[in-house]
Amino acid sequence: MNTRVGQGLAAGLLVAIAGAAALVVRDTLGAIASVPAMSLMEQWQQAALEAEAAAVAVAEEAATDSPPTLDTIAPLATVTYTPSENDWQLARSSLDNALQLAPDNPELHANLGRLYQFRFENNNLPLDTISESAGHAAAAFQRAAQLRPTWPYHWWDVARTEYVLQRAPGPAFRQALDNVVRFGPWLEDVQLFATDLALEHWPALDASSHQLALQNIDRALQRNPDIVSAMLASYAAWSEVCSSGERQDAALDHLRDYCQSPELRAGISAPPPAG
Repeated sequence: MNTRVGQGLAAGLLVAIAGAAALVVRDTLGAIASVPAMSLMEQWQQAALEAEAAAVAVAEEAATDSPPTLDTIAPLATVTYTPSENDWQLARSSLDNALQLAPDNPELHANLGRLYQFRFENNNLPLDTISESAGHAAAAFQRAAQLRPTWPYHWWDVARTEYVLQRAPGPAFRQALDNVVRFGPWLEDVQLFATDLALEHWPALDASSHQLALQNIDRALQRNPDIVSAMLASYAAWSEVCSSGERQDAALDHLRDYCQSPELRAGISAPPPAG
């Protein structure tokens, strides 16, 4: 009997090892197949950064002659790179092939979402194409998050794309925002990203989301007090956030220090009280 049990366990172990090895092989083949897409997207990203730098240089040069205006600043927020249709289709074909080889690889789904992101961020395309591309991106990012649910940047992508689709603060947006905070509590960019989105949609968030958001704001105030104070002031959110914080049992020491400052209650950004 013991021998049979041992043989069964050994057979099960061999099957598990074989399955794990097959998964590694599929992921490796998928990564190789995605190389053309990754190479193209890296080139596009570099081109976008260069275009943004050029736009900043033009704006700075114009500012030497006269103060900056909305007409000179606004273009900086809309700098995009438009890949050719042929290149975009090549990248899409590369990722399609990769996903056929490794359909459960979260990074490949995330990269498919980023490929569509080049379209939905392109204001030169027809509105229908932008909306459709954002929908494809949202589906790809959501699949990546399902496959690797503890990676905060997949949820970041979901939240951002739901926002672009004007579906915030819908259920998918709220879930993504909560999970960004839940799985990336000490990441600086996560803290600022989640604070901004939470403040913009504060009235529509439920009690559970408020609790997570308050804890995130508390951590963000500790790390970037000036930036977060400015966010709260710009949304005129100090009163509401402080009131919500008073109803929480969780330790929110940094937030409460700020809320107890008369200057902050008056809507003035100021450092927290000494001590």
